[in-house]
Amino acid sequence: EINGVKYLNITVENMNYSVWNLTLAKIIIVLPNQTKLEQILPANQITVNIGNTTIVLCAFNWSEYKGQTITVTVVSDEGIETPPYEYLIPAS
Repeated sequence: EINGVKYLNITVENMNYSVWNLTLAKIIIVLPNQTKLEQILPANQITVNIGNTTIVLCAFNWSEYKGQTITVTVVSDEGIETPPYEYLIPAS
């Protein structure tokens, strides 16, 4: 939580066998009721080089979903999309 805003920390890894750097474009969060939230990232601001990781702070009030599972997908400008990652938000 920063200045009263809750965040979800998302770690993105560009595997060492990748053929190019990735420029992150958006993060998609699917809520338990299937509502889709999209956070568009600033153009050309977050690049993940081959073999590196980065952490993206995504504004998201996760406290409303304690004990529930959300799905997170990251999309790059290069057209690469992560497989949907299911995350169980701790109940406490």
